[in-house]
Formats: sequence, structure tokens, C-alpha cells
Amino acid sequence: MIHLKKPQLDHREYDAVLNVLKSGVIAQGPKVKEFEEKFSHKCGAKYGVSVNSGTAALHCILLALGVGPGDEVICTSFSFIATASPILMCGAKPVFVDINKNSYNIDVTKVEEAVTSKTKAVIAVNLFGKLADWAELNQLCSKRNLYLLEDAAQSHFAHNRQAISGNFATASWFSFYATKNMMTAEGGMVVTNNEQIDQSVRRIRQHGMSAPGMYDYEELGYNFRSTDINAAIGLVQLEKIDDFNLKRIGIAKRYNDAFSIFPELNLPVSNYSGDHVYHLYTIGLKDSSIRDELLKMLKDANIGCGVYYPTPLSDLSIFKAVGSGKHLLNAKNASETVLTIPCEPFMEDDDVAQVIDIFIDCYKSLKKEL
Repeated sequence: MIHLKKPQLDHREYDAVLNVLKSGVIAQGPKVKEFEEKFSHKCGAKYGVSVNSGTAALHCILLALGVGPGDEVICTSFSFIATASPILMCGAKPVFVDINKNSYNIDVTKVEEAVTSKTKAVIAVNLFGKLADWAELNQLCSKRNLYLLEDAAQSHFAHNRQAISGNFATASWFSFYATKNMMTAEGGMVVTNNEQIDQSVRRIRQHGMSAPGMYDYEELGYNFRSTDINAAIGLVQLEKIDDFNLKRIGIAKRYNDAFSIFPELNLPVSNYSGDHVYHLYTIGLKDSSIRDELLKMLKDANIGCGVYYPTPLSDLSIFKAVGSGKHLLNAKNASETVLTIPCEPFMEDDDVAQVIDIFIDCYKSLKKEL
């Protein structure tokens, strides 16, 4: 079985965790501080604040920006729910817009059409590890005086000539869930160059406490702290992430080269220089019937695969209930036709060759039946 995802761990993470356990400082402590500093520095940003999930990270950012009832936040409809659910947590309304049908990232032209007097921020996702159109998004948000926020949960250290993921927006956030490009088992990070956001997020993650150890509370906060155990794993993973990303990019290039014999497939385009770090290698098929049959065939052949994401966020009951439901053609089509196959650092050359051969055989057999 070639798994779609699994954590990448060895003795270095085990030893790092054991050392923290032996130290007796296992909650938020010096390792968290070290991880924050090293991670934000690698992003090219001034500040990093470690929290217990990517969802908590976005929640903190929105609260720090004063997003609340009566506000609207524009975001993509094609992503994991945590891109939008923190907007509801703040009492604001998500305004979903459609995606670019080729990149699956947010369509900047649709963002501009959705701006109203209630719009306070725009959230763009580097979906599957592919950078969004940050130059255009920054230009638009600057013109309309809007906060621009970067969902970097899937794009650890993706980069272009201008910046590194984590440094494209007013504030950015990462997830360190167990199957991300780098992980801490569970966890997240807020990254920003804005000192006010940094300080506010630090208070919010610690019950609103004005300073560590001071039992005074300036605002309503939450228990969003991370731990030195998580940070110890993260520090080791930080040393490995460049190699992890290069391996993913190399596998993706082999896939793209092999599958280019099928011009009807929507393959994940990249310059292979870091603009896409392939958290997921996702292919667009012609229609849902082909996708679903191919999914079954690959699973029967012991090739891990999946659908990310099977339902646009605007079609989910929780968002329809607040008036955010709408029909978005490209997002709906993507949910019905995308298929993800393994693109992981643990894969050996023979594993990649096996995935390629089986995918091509299965897909050719399906085409003959059409």
C-alpha cells in the first residue's frame, strides 16, 4: 500500500520530545519561544506566535483586527472549513467567491466584485501548496483599504521572487497538523510584520492576559497555547522542511511529465522553483463519473488517494444558515472532478513509478470505455 499521507518522523523528533519531558518544562516555555523565532525568521517576517491549531491562529488574527458582528470577510469557497469557520466564531459573515478553474485558488476578479461597505478583510489560500495571486490581491486590498490575510496552512515556505509564504499579507497563519508539509502533531502559527497584531495575538492565546504571569486581563481571550513538546517536534521538522519540499516538487515534476500525455487533465502547474510545494498533488478530471471510478480503481490497486474537497464551503449547512450559501460554478465543478494522489517525502523512486504506471493504466482503461 502506498499511503496518501503519513507523518514523517525519526529518532530526532523522538529524542527532542524526550529531552523536553526530562526537562520538566512541558507546557508553553523556552522551546515555544525558540520555535516562534526560528520559524518567523525563515518566513522573512518579524513576529511569530505559536498556538494550538491553524484554526486558532486565524481566530486570533481576526479578533486582533477587530472583526466582529456586522463585518464581512471575503474568502474562497474551495478549501477546508477552517478557512472560514473562524469568521463565524467572531460573529462576522463569510462572503464566498469563486476560484480560478485552473489553479483552484481564489479568483481575484471575483473578490473585487464582492467588496461592499461591510467588507473588512480578504482571506486567500495557497491551496494545495500553490501560491495565490498575491501581487494582484495586495493591489486590490490596498486600493480598497482592506486587510489581506494569508492562509498558509498548506504552503510552508513556498516562495516566489517577492517573498516567502508567511510574508505576503497583513498577517498569515500556518497549520502543523500531523500530515502537513511540516508538523508538530497539532499546532499553528501566526506570522506577521505588524507589532500590534503580534502583541494582541499573544494576549488572546493566553486568556487575554496582559503579560505572562500577570493576572490582569485587558480583553477576552482563549486558551490557545501550544507546548514545548509540540515546539520540540517543530524545531526538528524545521530543519527537514527544505528537503521535504524538494522531494515533493521532484515527485510532482515526474507526475506532470508522465501525465502530460493526457492533455484533458488539469495538472498542477508549477515552475518547480518553490511556487508550489505540493502539500497535495491534485488532478482535475473531465467529470465526476470518471473521477469516482478512477478513485475506486486506484484504491483497489492499493494506491492511497482522496478528494479535497468534496463540497464547496458555500454549500455547507453551517454557512447557508447565515446567508453565505451561493452557487459558485468553478468551486462546484472542482469538488466533483478533483482527485489527489500520493506526493510524499517517504516515497521511493519505485513508489513513484508504481503510482505513475497504475494511474496511466487505470485512466487509459476508463478512456476506452467512454
